[in-house]
Amino acid sequence: LAMQFMDGVSMSFLRVVRLFRLGKILRAFRVIKFLRSVRSMLISISGSIMHLLSAILVMCIFMYVVALIIMQGVTNDIHEAADQHQSGTRSLSNTFAFSLAVSDRVQIDNLYGSLDRTMMTLFLTVSGGMEWLTAAAPIVKLGTGYGVIWTSYIAFMMFGMLNVLTGIFVETAMS
Repeated sequence: LAMQFMDGVSMSFLRVVRLFRLGKILRAFRVIKFLRSVRSMLISISGSIMHLLSAILVMCIFMYVVALIIMQGVTNDIHEAADQHQSGTRSLSNTFAFSLAVSDRVQIDNLYGSLDRTMMTLFLTVSGGMEWLTAAAPIVKLGTGYGVIWTSYIAFMMFGMLNVLTGIFVETAMS
C-alpha cells in the first residue's frame, strides 16, 4: 500500500513538473512574439534611417540660414543702439530710437550671441526645450521685422517641415 501511494505521489509530482515545463515553453513563445515585434521595429528604423538623416540635414540647413539672418540683424541693431545711446546728440533719429535695457542686451547675447547659440535657441524652440515667447521677446524689442522672421520660422518648421518629414518617415517605415 505504501508503495502504491509513493508511485501515485511521484506520478502526480511528475505531472506538476510537466505543467511547469509547459509554462516555461509558453513563456518562451511570448518572448518570441515580443522579439518579432522588436525585430519588425528595428527593420523599419533601419529602412528609414537615410530618410531620417536627410531630413535632419535639411532642418539643420534651414536653421543655419535663419540663424545667420537673425544673428546678422541683431548684431547690427545692437551696435546701432549702443552708438546712438553713447553719442548723446539730440537728433530726430535719436529722439525716436528704441532704448534697450541692459538686461535685454544680456538676454540677447545669451540667446543670440554666436552662431552656435542662435542655432541652439532655434532648435530648442522647435523641439520644445524652450518656450517661444522666452526666445522671441528679446529680439522683437529690436524691431517688428524680427517678430515676422521668428513667426515665419516657427510656422514653417512646425506646420510645414516637421509634418511633411513625419509623413515621409512614417510612410518609409511602414513600407
